[in-house]
Amino acid sequence: MVTPLDLSLPALAIFRIETDGTLAKHKTQQAFAVVRKPSSSENENKK
Repeated sequence: MVTPLDLSLPALAIFRIETDGTLAKHKTQQAFAVVRKPSSSENENKK
């Protein structure tokens, strides 16, 4: 789990993952995450 230090501005995080795959096109993978404040309706749904 990654916990952001600041939620005052939205941000996009990109994680680059290097594997030991044998095919060059599959050696590097990427994962994307959006960092933002949850809306009030999202907070209500968690209760």
